[in-house]
Amino acid sequence: MDKIILGLLLITPMTSYELRAHIKEKFSMMCSDSAGSIQVAIKKLIAENLIVYTEYVENGKNKKQYEITDEGREIFNAWVVKPMRHYKAKNMELTKLFFMGAVEKKKRVPLLKSYLVSLKTDWQALITLQKEVLESTGKSAIYDPLPELIQYQITTLDYGIALFEFEINWYENLINKIESGEHP
Repeated sequence: MDKIILGLLLITPMTSYELRAHIKEKFSMMCSDSAGSIQVAIKKLIAENLIVYTEYVENGKNKKQYEITDEGREIFNAWVVKPMRHYKAKNMELTKLFFMGAVEKKKRVPLLKSYLVSLKTDWQALITLQKEVLESTGKSAIYDPLPELIQYQITTLDYGIALFEFEINWYENLINKIESGEHP
């Protein structure tokens, strides 16, 4: 969570409300968007002097706008250049598939179809987000400081969409095999 917050603040200063909205919209498949977890991460980043804030009043409400410090940029840059590791990405739902043979036969297909519905919902959300990112290109000042950032956001969305398409096809094939009797 802390690296996501640093990355967002690298783009532009934000309030905790704006951070939560961006995390909910763009990172909900990668991390929690709960206000509590975001506040814990913000407190940690402030304590480590990786972000600072300015307080102001808007429409009678006290607000804090957070921004990344030079030290925060260094920490973020050191983290983002570390090689990515596949084993860090875990899909705990695969554990359910691993033990599916312990489930009554009549419950297997409905469980798999339910998972397939959630996969398709998340896949569609990524497609929608990708369209929004593409439409915002050149229209949003948020990307002006880092013009190449949007290209990597689109690339990440391409990856996510392709991954969901693979999973959807794979589970549809498995369901077809079970329903046709090819698979127990």
